[in-house]
Amino acid sequence: MKTGKFTALVYRELYLARKSWIGGIVSFLLAALICWLILLSYNYGNIGKILNEVMVSGDGTIAPDAPDIIENMRRSMYLFVQFLPAVMSMQFFISASDIAAKDTLTCWCRFEHCTPVTPMRFAAVKLALNVLLLAVSFALGATYMYTVGLVSGYGYSYSNFSMFMLIYVVLSAFCIISQIFVLLLKNRDKGMLATMAVVVLPLAVLSFINGQNPGTEEDNTFDALINAAETLCPYTPLIISGMLILLFAAMYFLYKRREK
Repeated sequence: MKTGKFTALVYRELYLARKSWIGGIVSFLLAALICWLILLSYNYGNIGKILNEVMVSGDGTIAPDAPDIIENMRRSMYLFVQFLPAVMSMQFFISASDIAAKDTLTCWCRFEHCTPVTPMRFAAVKLALNVLLLAVSFALGATYMYTVGLVSGYGYSYSNFSMFMLIYVVLSAFCIISQIFVLLLKNRDKGMLATMAVVVLPLAVLSFINGQNPGTEEDNTFDALINAAETLCPYTPLIISGMLILLFAAMYFLYKRREK
């Protein structure tokens, strides 16, 4: 494979998605800034003062359970501050789906099938692009979560990292499968609907069934989700690798159809 042609195709993909991934980085930075301001205000500013004033009873004394309530609220605030920007970092990877949609709208795929570039090279370009975007998204999210945990004093627990990886795997699956369906169906809307049916609908059904179980409490549901994430976490590299292999194979056969 000639390096120049390969890098040129990768550059094309990045150039087409420039608005998406630049917007993703801006969204991530804005979310991180807002969450940092919330955390600082809770620790040193007005939010913390207001909560402390609310916990004081009418006679000026502090309720016995006030410290526990404040600590629970602080932990909830910390989880929000930690996870929201980490999830927003995946917008950088979702730009790969935007490229597939643009190629379909502009009928670029028809032109590709008339070029001398081999299906293997096209598939390799798609794989390289997705690996690059996945790596950047993971680096942004994981670094941010580690920094917040270090500064806040709560640390960077395995449970939090497991939840991040679970979200990371689900969003990665959505993006990878959407690229396949958009190119397969040659329609952005139909491709996204098919992806929703394959990825999102089963998760929604499982969540609904779990919520209908008698005696199920919100805390127990959250604990079960954390346990599932911790169990799944060691296997997430294999799952993501499998999805990337699926992407490469799907792209190869989609481009190879021109040879028939």
